[in-house]
Amino acid sequence: MEIHYLSDFLEKAQCQFRIYDLGRKVKKISPSDFKAVELNQRPYPFPLQQQACIAVVFWQPGAEQQHYIWFLKLPLDERGLLKAGPQTHFIQLVVEALGNELQSQPTEKQQERLANNPYTFKPAENKKAVFNAIINKELVRPASRYYEDCHAYLSGQLGWSNWQDLGLQGFADIAARLDSDNNQQHVMDALPHLPTEVFCNLCEMLEHHALSTALVEALIIISKAKQSAGDDISAILALRATASSPASGLRQELIKHHLNSELAVNPQWYVAVVARCWQDLTEPSLLDGFCEAAAQLSEGQVFAQLFVDLVAQPELRPLLLQKIRSPERSPAMAKAVSLLFS
Repeated sequence: MEIHYLSDFLEKAQCQFRIYDLGRKVKKISPSDFKAVELNQRPYPFPLQQQACIAVVFWQPGAEQQHYIWFLKLPLDERGLLKAGPQTHFIQLVVEALGNELQSQPTEKQQERLANNPYTFKPAENKKAVFNAIINKELVRPASRYYEDCHAYLSGQLGWSNWQDLGLQGFADIAARLDSDNNQQHVMDALPHLPTEVFCNLCEMLEHHALSTALVEALIIISKAKQSAGDDISAILALRATASSPASGLRQELIKHHLNSELAVNPQWYVAVVARCWQDLTEPSLLDGFCEAAAQLSEGQVFAQLFVDLVAQPELRPLLLQKIRSPERSPAMAKAVSLLFS
C-alpha cells in the first residue's frame, strides 16, 4: 500500500486525529494547515532548530478515552519545508510496524515498535504537562489528580508558603482551565503573593494559552515590578507568560519597555523574545529596536546567534533578510552581520 503522508495514513486507518506543535509553544495545527505543510505548499509554521516537533493524537471513532500519541521530530530544509525523504521513511516504518492492520487499534507491541524509530522524541516535562492538560480538556477528560490541590493553593486556602507538594501537572491543568472554577481570578489575585519557584512554574504553563487582556495586564504589572527589583528571571517569565495572548499590543508595549530597561543588557531576555514572542517582531519598529539592541551586545555575537533562529521563522525571514542587506544599517549592525558570514 502506497502511503506517503501522515494524514493519509491516519485517514486510511479511519482514525480521528489532532496535530500539535511542541517545539516552541504547545499549539494545535489545523488539519488543512498540516496537509499544506505535508505537501510542501507552505513552510512549517513553528520551526525549531530546523525541526518540526509535533505531537500526533489519534483514536478510533467512538473511543476518545483510548487515544494514542506519537511525538515526532521531522527535519526541515533551510526554507522551513518538510524534507520529503524522512517523511516518507517514517510512513514506511509505520506501515511495517502495523502491517495491513490499518483499521485496528495498535497493540502494545506495535506501539513499542513504532516508538523505536529515529523520528520519535521525548518532550521536556513542562511541555508534556501542558500537552496532557490541553488534550484532556479538549477531549472532555478530567484534569489530573494534582488539579484540586493547585486550585486550593491558588485560591489562597493553603497558605502561600505551602507549595512544595504541588505537582507541575496541576499548574498545567489550571492554565488550561482558566475558564473554569474561577481559576483566572484566583491566578490574578495570587500573582503578587507567589514564591519565586511557584511563580516561575505557573508562568511556564500560562505561556501556551490565549490569556485574557485582564490577565495580561496583571502579568505586565508584575513583570515591570520584578524588573525594577532586579529579578530578571521572573520579569522575563512574566513576559513569556503572555506569549500566546491575542493582546499583542500590550505585549509589544512591554517588550519596548524592557528594551529601555536594564533587561536590554541580559542575553536571556533576547532568547526569551525569540523563543516565545517572535511573532511580535513582525512589527517594524519593534524589530528594528530589538535587532539594534541585540547587535550592540558582545560585539554583535548575540544578534548573530539569534539571527539563525529568527530567519527560520516564515513570517520574519523576508524582513530580516531585508534588514541585513540594508545599506543604512548602523555600524553595530554591520559588524553583527559580518559575523554571520565569517
